[in-house]
Amino acid sequence: MRALARYATTNVTVRAMRSTLVSAVEFDALARAPSLGAAWNFLKKTAFGAALPDVDWNRSQDAEQYIRHASAIQFQRSVRHLRGRPATVATMLLSRWDLDNLQTALRAWHGHDAEQTAYSPPGCYVHQIAFDHIAESNTIVEVAAALHGTPYAAPIIAASAEYEKTHSTFAIELSLEKDFYARLIDATAALGGADARDGLAILGAEIDLMNLAWIGRMLRAPQAPGIDVSNAVIPGPSKFSRSLAACGTSRDRLAQVSDDYVGRLMPHHDDMPSDVQHLALLEYAVADAAAALAQRQFERFPFRIACIYAFYLLTRLEMKNLIAVFAGKAAEMNESDIRKRLFAVR
Repeated sequence: MRALARYATTNVTVRAMRSTLVSAVEFDALARAPSLGAAWNFLKKTAFGAALPDVDWNRSQDAEQYIRHASAIQFQRSVRHLRGRPATVATMLLSRWDLDNLQTALRAWHGHDAEQTAYSPPGCYVHQIAFDHIAESNTIVEVAAALHGTPYAAPIIAASAEYEKTHSTFAIELSLEKDFYARLIDATAALGGADARDGLAILGAEIDLMNLAWIGRMLRAPQAPGIDVSNAVIPGPSKFSRSLAACGTSRDRLAQVSDDYVGRLMPHHDDMPSDVQHLALLEYAVADAAAALAQRQFERFPFRIACIYAFYLLTRLEMKNLIAVFAGKAAEMNESDIRKRLFAVR
């Protein structure tokens, strides 16, 4: 009876997960909405809308903040009945949203943005972060001190010398990302068996996406011609991330790796003239493959911990798509251009 009860609870959780995701039809309606306000009102009528705070806003930045918060709440609600190892995994994944907020606060602090310096998100989800103390800090060491008792202080200290040298948050943010995924990979591997195998596969897909975004960011920087790509790669379990890490400063090698994987995932693509365009195309192809991998987890029987990783990845892709829609609406982009910015929705 205990096993049956546990099975019933976890499979109710799977149904709850899937029912909260915004559908492809709903994304179509959002893209077609005639205005920013119309899109927002439509979103509030979806399952996602139940997690949106009841507030008014008039800036796309506010919309992004509320979407991030609602996405975290949606994930948190959907996994709240889990116990034991699944609950531990879910909590660790939920902390990704704390890291998002911390990185936003760090950029505001670094840029001395008068409007954003006192950045205070709607909530903390796993780790209590003293955002007011971050805003009041004078040095990066003081920022790290404000994060005492969280996992984020040590990676900031580790990258503080590079921050002082470059006067850029790039090294700090990358150090935080590497630390987060290293801890998550270790915890996932410790599950053992099929749970570890499938969890690492999904996690690897997300890390691939993160690596493409980081490298694209580096290639757009003023110092791009001589960058060491391997420094921007988060160590991940996939062959693709390992290949990126081996590129070093060779742009020819980076182009070869991206060509190889674009050709494998999108065999009928047209040649692209630049590294950045190759990587952008590859990012969409990897996201499509990742979404398909995640959806397959929900089709397996019975419930597996990998379903939590799958729901997490789909939730994060959904969040990025929603942010892209509202940023596009704010910029008065047309429906076609907005659609080009979206990852595949399944």
